[in-house]
Amino acid sequence: RKQQLKDERYHASEAAAGPSPTAPADGQVACTVHMLPGGGPRCKVAVSQTPLFTADDCAEAIRMAEAHAEAGGGWTTQRHHAVPTTDIPIHEVPELLGWFNRALRGRIAPVLAANFGDTLPTPSALRVHDAFLVRYSASGGQAHLPMHTDESMISLTIVLNDGFAGGGTFFADLRTALSPPVGHVIAFDGHALHGGEPIVRGTRYIVAAFLYVDRTDEDDALMATAAPRGGEPSRL
Repeated sequence: RKQQLKDERYHASEAAAGPSPTAPADGQVACTVHMLPGGGPRCKVAVSQTPLFTADDCAEAIRMAEAHAEAGGGWTTQRHHAVPTTDIPIHEVPELLGWFNRALRGRIAPVLAANFGDTLPTPSALRVHDAFLVRYSASGGQAHLPMHTDESMISLTIVLNDGFAGGGTFFADLRTALSPPVGHVIAFDGHALHGGEPIVRGTRYIVAAFLYVDRTDEDDALMATAAPRGGEPSRL
């Protein structure tokens, strides 16, 4: 029931959020796509080639999370039992929830539909299992995340800041960490084996989200016959 209430909060807030004020003007965002065969024949990671968020957008998200932590007793550390993170649950911060849901519908969902069409038949089918703003710190607290897979169909990372050393999302199939600039997103299949590289200086903030797809029987039949997507960059 607790999970159902959380799901409803994301979905209901998204429907009432209004248009995203800083969505890309031309509606197009190019992504570089890498196939990750260790997670299955269609497993992939897509990295935006241009930012989906301005530096001010990202700074505002960090401000809201830090303010909530200061007012409410700090950052949570025990919500994810297998692979715990130091985070703020987005659904518990109304202002941050509105920020995230506007971005999800206005900027993120169309990019995911363009690059994960064999999983996501239409942007409107995207749902949120969990979303949280994570803080990694080289001076106390959490500095890295061990290798793992996610409880998601599609996972998402939004890069919120720079000015740190180390960090990035390491993918076992790529044997390297991806660390794009502020405002960029990394989206990948939840079956992909990945981890958070250690921070060696400063503090790193990201938004992480576990997403799933509300599919119909017709959607399942269509995706069962779809050809695997290639690794070429794609555009909306």
